[in-house]
Amino acid sequence: MSLLEAMYFKKTCFVTNIIGNNDVVKDNVNGYLFSDCSQFIRKEKKKKDLSEEALLTIEKRFSKKQMIRKYINIYSK
Repeated sequence: MSLLEAMYFKKTCFVTNIIGNNDVVKDNVNGYLFSDCSQFIRKEKKKKDLSEEALLTIEKRFSKKQMIRKYINIYSK
């Protein structure tokens, strides 16, 4: 399952802080970013449910309508 799919299905995501992941996940808002194992463990222990915000991110930024708009914008240049 991809990150976007997991967020769409309201899964609270823990992802490494790399390009791509950090373009979608905002730490402690719609998921959790971590750089090393100890950071992951700390965040996992005090996690809160961010699943609703994860779904809202996907609906706002990656819906079919938004993606079509983005492609039209790219190809109309």
